[in-house]
Amino acid sequence: MRNALLWAKTNPIPVVSAAVAGVSILAVFYFLFLAIPSANEANTEAVNDLKKDVERAERETVDAPSGTPGQAPVSVRTVLNDAVVAKVDELNQAVSAQADLLDAEVLKRNERGRSEMLIGRGLLPSWQDAGEPESLAYRSRDSYREILQRMIRGDEALAGDWPTILTRPPMSAEQLTAVLNRAREDFIAIQGGDVNEQKLDDYREQQRTLALFTLREHAQPLTAYAGASIEDVFTLEPLADTSSGQPPQPDEIWDAQFQLWVLADLIEGLSRTNSAPNPDDPFDWSGDSLPPFEAPVKRIVKIEVLPGLVRAGGGESTGASGGGPSGNFGPGGNFGPGGNFGPGGTFGQGAAQSGSDKDYGPALSAPTQDFNASPTGLVSNRVYLVRHVRMTLHMDWAGVTRLEKALQSVNGMKIISASYRDLDEYVALENRYLYGNDDVVEAEFVVESLWLTEWLKPLMPPNVARGLGLADNSRGR
Repeated sequence: MRNALLWAKTNPIPVVSAAVAGVSILAVFYFLFLAIPSANEANTEAVNDLKKDVERAERETVDAPSGTPGQAPVSVRTVLNDAVVAKVDELNQAVSAQADLLDAEVLKRNERGRSEMLIGRGLLPSWQDAGEPESLAYRSRDSYREILQRMIRGDEALAGDWPTILTRPPMSAEQLTAVLNRAREDFIAIQGGDVNEQKLDDYREQQRTLALFTLREHAQPLTAYAGASIEDVFTLEPLADTSSGQPPQPDEIWDAQFQLWVLADLIEGLSRTNSAPNPDDPFDWSGDSLPPFEAPVKRIVKIEVLPGLVRAGGGESTGASGGGPSGNFGPGGNFGPGGNFGPGGTFGQGAAQSGSDKDYGPALSAPTQDFNASPTGLVSNRVYLVRHVRMTLHMDWAGVTRLEKALQSVNGMKIISASYRDLDEYVALENRYLYGNDDVVEAEFVVESLWLTEWLKPLMPPNVARGLGLADNSRGR
């Protein structure tokens, strides 16, 4: 036996080959049948076959020369040495990293799980007929704006399982002045000419109390304050122009539809944030909606789905939000002019045309990481697509954690960048925003949203699927 061990240590190649073969089979087994749980049931027979292969690999032996001349070689089990241990550790790390990327970031933390649940939510004409009726142009544009409007105006009759929140601007100065003027006229009518300093002080206090009561009554039914029009709340692309006489292209309709899904998730997250918390269950989002003067999110200032998919190859990020000249959002960066998604970029306006399809750049590849494109390293690939949303909110500083948890609960969205600026609540009150007693900040977030391609591919127009390398006959397959 001692001679067999000596032989194994001095002949590592067959030993390492046997061990690596066994670990490789284990790695394939893990990826195919453990990292993707849905494959277990459908591939029982294949699982059993792989188990047998693993067992055979574990019984692998090598023939070592005998220590006595003329005797037959000695058969010994695979021996572990430093080289084998290092190789096994390397393979384990690779398997773990890839499994975490697929499993934790996409499969486990998404609630939907099937693309059928998206059908019926929004525009989605039949792509075969997309070029025929000119009314498609107006139907798509009108639907796009109407759905956004109804989602933020609390229209519970909105069909298609869209989430809704009730937002309004603050009471106008004219409305508040009219209420206070009526109270002043009532005071004068009651007091007549019998007015002294004490009565004037009482009157002023009554006016302040009435103003606060009126602002509170206006805000009571709201989820949050927001602008009067959808243009005040959202950056409306790509179907913002309703005056154009040209029908939108299928890829424009698709991008608008994709944005609607992303915004719907974000609005659901905001709704959950402002729901009354359950002290016994911090992940119970079924509570009644709180008004802005009690809720974490006070005002929705602006929401923008950043153009295009997040893809590898963006500029190097500088600072928390990558806003420098070569940063993620700066000129030449991932989202800036000339960048992957900016004007003239892969998905931006002015992207190069190739026949009837846009030039979408390289076809999507296997999952990878690029920390220049995103702080999480997640970029679009053949398994999932990544979108980023920038939103600016006025909110309670102490409520940021609840916002993060609420967004996480909706298909695994996460805040990947944040910046804060202090607000003067009294200045806000002068503008008729009733924010309550909380310490309020203006917060700008970038939120990451992941979407499985298996949901989206059946709904994509053909030229988009071809451009991304996802069509059955497209490049990259």
